[in-house]
Amino acid sequence: MDNRLHRVDRRDFLRKSFGFGTGALFLGLYSECFSKPLGTDNGVSMLNETSQNATWEVQGRYIDACRCHVPCPCHFNMGPDYESCDATSVYQIEKGRYGHIRLDGLLAIVVLGEIERIYLDATADQNQQRALEEITRVLAGSLLRTGYRLSDDLEVKVHPISATLTDEQAEVIVPGVLDIQSASLTGGDGESRIEMSNLDLGPKWMESVWAGQSSVYTHYDGEIWDHSGRNSYFGRFRANSSMELI
Repeated sequence: MDNRLHRVDRRDFLRKSFGFGTGALFLGLYSECFSKPLGTDNGVSMLNETSQNATWEVQGRYIDACRCHVPCPCHFNMGPDYESCDATSVYQIEKGRYGHIRLDGLLAIVVLGEIERIYLDATADQNQQRALEEITRVLAGSLLRTGYRLSDDLEVKVHPISATLTDEQAEVIVPGVLDIQSASLTGGDGESRIEMSNLDLGPKWMESVWAGQSSVYTHYDGEIWDHSGRNSYFGRFRANSSMELI
């Protein structure tokens, strides 16, 4: 069987997962796309079989962009705007470590949809890249509420990544590959950001989430798309190797 992720109706998938913009991260996954469960049999540990002795912790900023219009209908138990959804998640680690390996300031990107890929920060050395890849696979799998990390079959590329993420604005550029520019949305007062709460927004380690909209969302690496002006989310995360998966 093809080890690529297979598309299904995102509404059916999100009923089982989490309706986050990264739920658009992908449209349905067969078990072949994941490796073994994380940690213990009850799924509460984030440790996987290749790093039983490793401990890690990360905190930072998160941005995603997807193909759906604003607001993403999946948050309201409605079907997605399109049968397939190309979505991108960006993790900017402000402070983090994997064992004794420091990860401060590094970036990782997960793209799932018509293509499936992880992009790692070219400023990281080889040890940092391996640590960053492992953590990214765990976090992305956790966001999908599978109890599994993303499979090692998912392609990884190392690229220069330029990113500026704040609470209100985001710009992420992988030259020749990906361009995301997004802004948070304000509520009826025209000043306060729209904080998302009382929705199925994902695991506990995603501490805060705010609604946003992209002005630019383009991709050119193997699959070309332009979903500019669509749905986006801002977030802050704090995760570690011993926390509950969901």
